Amino acid sequence: MLAAAPGTLPAVAFAAGRERAQVVVGRSLPGTLVVRVTEAVPVALAPMPGGLQAVDTSGHVLPLDPARADVDLPVVARPDPQVLRLLAGVRAVAPALFARISAVRRDGAEDLIVTFPDGVVRARANATPERLADAGPVRADLARRGLVYAELDLRYRDQVVARLR
Repeated sequence: MLAAAPGTLPAVAFAAGRERAQVVVGRSLPGTLVVRVTEAVPVALAPMPGGLQAVDTSGHVLPLDPARADVDLPVVARPDPQVLRLLAGVRAVAPALFARISAVRRDGAEDLIVTFPDGVVRARANATPERLADAGPVRADLARRGLVYAELDLRYRDQVVARLR
């Protein structure tokens, strides 16, 4: 939060832009202007005409050059709003899980393929971050047993189906 007495703000104009999701200006009496800036957080890398670009939850391209900045984001086939919302949710509730996601793509209209370093997870397109996290204990159990999975399928209610290699 930036707080300044009236007349002391720098000449730079604050406005919602590509890197700012929201700018709210308010007053705190007596005599204080309060500016709240909410930054747009990148959730994925999406292919654009100039190459992969960082996008936020709304699919807006952010002024962040992945070739110059240290970004570790999942790659999506396109800035699909449902996929981006899922990734934002995973980032918020399970950052360690988000950090392991390499890519997400649709498989038909109703399914997603989520790629992790050790395999893929298939889920419904309307999956929640919590449902995606259900694969974690199964992945850990398989690793403990020395088994390698090709795919974990979360499309079945209250079940995780493991297809082994």
